[in-house]
Amino acid sequence: MSSSSPPPLLRIAAVATACAALMALVGMWSGSLAPGARIAVLAASAFVLAAVGVMAALRALARSEREYIRLREQADDARALRDAVMASRRWASRSTTAT
Repeated sequence: MSSSSPPPLLRIAAVATACAALMALVGMWSGSLAPGARIAVLAASAFVLAAVGVMAALRALARSEREYIRLREQADDARALRDAVMASRRWASRSTTAT
């Protein structure tokens, strides 16, 4: 997440507000429809919003998993470097004490 992005709770509130506004607009637009058709339109709109939300959540989960893997590999690289440095120091100290 970049430093300029809003906090997660604020972002969630903004998305929820936008979804509520969109559903209100669909509700106003479908006001002239028959009750059965209006229910169908509102249910379909709610389903589409939920599907988009699930896709966004899965994308965010995949992104955080990729970030976790990258950080874990970075930590493994740091450990390998530390081990190599420590081994070279041990080798250097043995070679100076052997002479």
